[in-house]
Amino acid sequence: MRGLVDYRIYGQVRGLGSEAFEDLRLELPFNEMTFVDGVLDIEHEGGWVDVEDAMETIVAAMGEESAGQMDFID
Repeated sequence: MRGLVDYRIYGQVRGLGSEAFEDLRLELPFNEMTFVDGVLDIEHEGGWVDVEDAMETIVAAMGEESAGQMDFID
């Protein structure tokens, strides 16, 4: 059941520009995101979030040189 289970989501996306990060920062539902030297680190420990929608948002912000990964643990 959503809301009763804690989810852990960890990810990293490399090769983003600062403008892309500012857009993502406003759109993504994760508890903590940091952006240093073109690398977005994502950490979420808590309630349910729509990971597939978040991933689509991230992919749309990525350029050809960007790469990343995300782990979802329920």
